[in-house]
Amino acid sequence: MNRIDSKFLNLALVLSLTALVAGCSQGGDAAADGAVDVTGSWELTLDSSMGPVIWKVDFEQDGAILTGVVELQTGSIDVTDASIDGEDVAFSIASGMGGHSFSLAFSGKVAGQEMSGTVSGGANEGAPWSAKRVD
Repeated sequence: MNRIDSKFLNLALVLSLTALVAGCSQGGDAAADGAVDVTGSWELTLDSSMGPVIWKVDFEQDGAILTGVVELQTGSIDVTDASIDGEDVAFSIASGMGGHSFSLAFSGKVAGQEMSGTVSGGANEGAPWSAKRVD
């Protein structure tokens, strides 16, 4: 993979992470069953190998099930395999760019109006991410 393809892949991964994080926590309020409610918009920052990448992520929550969309400069990516268990949040994004496909899995914890964790997959394996509620 050439350097340009690597940059596009890293950017795509970062954008995906932002979308996922944005959906993970709305207000961080506890639901009736004690789970955190992350419904809403989030600004996600991924500390990528190319520097910080910032995305907007919108999440919807139904119990422990999360869905969401990450907004990238080039469009949007759906969040997949997303869930929340107490304050633990997890989600994935997958896309293709420049003839290459990638997937990233995010895991972390919600604390009030913020969340943070690490990403698995791609060139940013183990990179930290954080998100702040924006609505």
